[in-house]
Amino acid sequence: MKNPSRPFATHWEVHRPPVSQAHALWHTLVRRIQEEIDDYESFAREHIDSARMQEAQRLRQWMQGKGARIQAELERQIVNADVQAAEEMRVSLEAALELIELDRTRDLTVPENRDYLLQTCQDTLFALRRAFRDIVTGESWPESPPLSVPGREHILKWAPTEPTGIKTGKPLSLIDLGAAAA
Repeated sequence: MKNPSRPFATHWEVHRPPVSQAHALWHTLVRRIQEEIDDYESFAREHIDSARMQEAQRLRQWMQGKGARIQAELERQIVNADVQAAEEMRVSLEAALELIELDRTRDLTVPENRDYLLQTCQDTLFALRRAFRDIVTGESWPESPPLSVPGREHILKWAPTEPTGIKTGKPLSLIDLGAAAA
């Protein structure tokens, strides 16, 4: 018999362990986000903070609306993933859970730290959406190119033959051009 809270849990879990592991982590993450929203709302209620109570309610509504659509999309991608993609998704899910746990180590008696934790929970779905899309399509962001500082030759190519100062009208020296580029 199927568990209604796990509509996609079928025989594939036995035959594709990475998919099963990613799927289990996915449910752990969703549960954890819901718990953080509940905790945030409880803290706001205890401290009679109506703005934060409204924020918790706003996020809860978002999770039931657009957030639920994103959750369904992500779960579908996990279930339909091949073994290699599911393994990469599992790693992404573990990282998301670790990030929430790391935010939880902050001093949560400070309301702003709770705000940050709640924002992390919401941003996690968007980050996973992008990560899963990259995993499924095989795309990835190229690594940042190394930082390069233009040399004197490059600066001279950009400079007019007779550069002039803006206010003084005097010609700029190569030293001035080098300083302007730095």
